[in-house]
Amino acid sequence: MAWFQTFYPQGPTDEEKDLLADAWVEVLCARCFTSEVDLDPWLQMVFLLWGEHWMPDLLDSLEDGVAETDIDHLFADFASQLDRYRLLARRAQLEYKLGLCEPTAPTAHRMNAPADRPKCPKANSKVVQSVPRPFADQVLWQQRVLVRQMSFLDLRPTQACPRLLLPNGEEAFLVVHLFSGRRRPNDVHASLQEFATTCQLKLIVLSLDTAVSSEFGDFALGSTSWQTLEQVYAAGAVGATLVGSPCETFSEARYMVPDDLPAGSVMPRPLRSAQYLFGLEGLTARERLQCHLGGNFFQQGALVLSYHIMKFGGCFVSEHPARPRDDTRPSIWTSAILQVLMRHLEATLSHVSQFGATVTKPTGLLHYQMPNFCKDLYQHADASALRPKDVAIGRDSTGQFKTAKHKEYPARFCRGLAFTISQALAAAARTSVVQSVVLPNHLMCWIHGAAKASSFVHRHTWMPDYQGT
Repeated sequence: MAWFQTFYPQGPTDEEKDLLADAWVEVLCARCFTSEVDLDPWLQMVFLLWGEHWMPDLLDSLEDGVAETDIDHLFADFASQLDRYRLLARRAQLEYKLGLCEPTAPTAHRMNAPADRPKCPKANSKVVQSVPRPFADQVLWQQRVLVRQMSFLDLRPTQACPRLLLPNGEEAFLVVHLFSGRRRPNDVHASLQEFATTCQLKLIVLSLDTAVSSEFGDFALGSTSWQTLEQVYAAGAVGATLVGSPCETFSEARYMVPDDLPAGSVMPRPLRSAQYLFGLEGLTARERLQCHLGGNFFQQGALVLSYHIMKFGGCFVSEHPARPRDDTRPSIWTSAILQVLMRHLEATLSHVSQFGATVTKPTGLLHYQMPNFCKDLYQHADASALRPKDVAIGRDSTGQFKTAKHKEYPARFCRGLAFTISQALAAAARTSVVQSVVLPNHLMCWIHGAAKASSFVHRHTWMPDYQGT
């Protein structure tokens, strides 16, 4: 892992590739250096078993096709020099030749069942034992009348937009960008700061993502960062929220097979459907973890919107791929929880194409308490732009998925989103529809640390949505 983190994604030279083999030798021979004996046969056995059973899982976690191929070749070259590997290869060759000389008689592919063994019940048997599982009952839960047909019987009066009271006596709007991706020039964070100067607003912007800070951007359920941020929301201190929950497990690209897919290559398969929104049956353990994490993230965005609706004012924007034309495919916009929240009079779902993108990206934008959202957003669109013809399906020449770099918003789209938020906050300040909020010291310290961590543009690579261990 240390070797991978040092030399990728730029790729190692031939001399730097040898460093991995040298490191393997150092680990395997650490005991031999002290005893001055040759490499023990049992150490060779352990190393070969590690490469066969454990190394594939390690390679899967790298999320880098080029690195996986390089490491696999390096391991094969290294293992072929071990005496145990040569002996096993020689033994396999001799056993194959022996089989040609003395062919074995064909046998049944399975043993006959004992005559006295009890038979399993069939579908039409009288006794059928069903095992209830909430995961299998998700279709019924989504279709339940009590969930999808809930509505708002009455609405609270319009709440004043919260403005955070700082220790020095000044007041500032707190803007939170959840799942922001890496910090980069001309991103939403930078555009918000630019428009704040123009509108004479004081903002505290938090770009929260593991690509920005592994400490403040960790939003796994139960993590310290998520629990602290939820306390900030519960205290009614956030003036605006932008959510871009990861879409890799919802993406329609999983249903597309590129025409130039090499023979033997495998593309990620669909993990969800419209009915089985929280995950299909028959997934691998890793795929289930991906679905679990992605499902939590989109529901955490729904929880944040609920805080805006029920606890305090402010504005909210959630970005996710547009609702598919095929109703059988998954989308958070068809989920029961968001269908209910979108019945609020101030919540509106708009569909746009991300202007400035090099591929067509139909996008859904759920906005709350932003009546001029589309008007403000399209002020930064290029009226002379032509519809892109490229598609983000398959892998590029480096082995990366073509969808990876398009997960980041184009600069024009970033400016549009930032402008809608700054205009909503400026309108609240201009009409004095604001309220001061005082937070406890430990929450102010956390906000200060998160703001400092997200103020630096220092990462030059993006990270995968799913960063499983």
